[in-house]
Parts: sequence; C-alpha cells; structure tokens
Amino acid sequence: MIKKTSILNKKTAKEKSETLLMSPFFIISLLAFIILGVTFKDYQNNSRSRWMDCGLYALTGIIGVFLLLLWFATDHFATQNNYNLLWAVPLSLFFVIEIAKRNPKYWLKKYIMFQILMLLLLSIHWITGVQSYPVVLLPLLIALSIRYIFIFKFLNKK
Repeated sequence: MIKKTSILNKKTAKEKSETLLMSPFFIISLLAFIILGVTFKDYQNNSRSRWMDCGLYALTGIIGVFLLLLWFATDHFATQNNYNLLWAVPLSLFFVIEIAKRNPKYWLKKYIMFQILMLLLLSIHWITGVQSYPVVLLPLLIALSIRYIFIFKFLNKK
C-alpha cells in the first residue's frame, strides 16, 4: 500500500555549547559562596554588611514579584501554586530600606524570623514531595538560611 516513505523534518541533536562558567549551577553556587564568605567575614569581625543584606532583599523581592505576577497576572499554568515564593518573598522589597539602617526597627527581626520559617517550610515541602525544586537552588537556599540566621542573631545582640 505504501510505496515510498520520506521524512520531511528530521531532528538533529544539537551539541550543548554551555560551558561550566555559564551554567546555572556555577552561577548560583558562586553567588552562594559570596554570601557565605561575606557572612563568615561579618561573623569574625562582629559586624554586618548592610550592602549584602540590601542586595539579597532586593534580589529575592524582585524574583518574588516576578513569580507572583506569573502566577496571578498571566495564564501560565506552569507557574500556578509555585512555592518558590517561600524563598523569594515579594515582601522583602518593602524592607530593603529598613535592613540598610545601622539599627533597624524591632519589627524587622520578626520579618527575618518569618523568612527563616518560610525556608524551613520550603524544606519540609521538598522532603515530603509537595513540590520538587531544582537541585541547582540548594546552594542558594543554604546560603540564604545561614545569612538570615546570622542577621537575626546579630540584631538580637544589640
């Protein structure tokens, strides 16, 4: 019945041209090591790098706003019920100026405790399988946890 078969669109395997220096794991790990290095230096000097805290709050806040907009403002099915909002909290944008102060207000400590609890909840979700996260995020999540715990303890000393 069929005399001849011809393939109209033949897929060819493309070689990955991604280098180690441009891989997401390398970039996120580098960011995590910078966070951990600054935190260790701050711990040794009994000080707090306010620029680091402002940068983290701004970065996680912007990512959180972006994820929130993808969830509610668009019809992207893949971004619905995205628990990445547990580490990228959009509320962090409201606290950027307060975290930059040498002596922030008392309620900022409560927000930092909230962030630590959200990271703990994210870990429980990951372990129980409620949502799986890319392993690439693990260094960043560990670094954020350590930094938030350091900030909380540092602010409690004052």
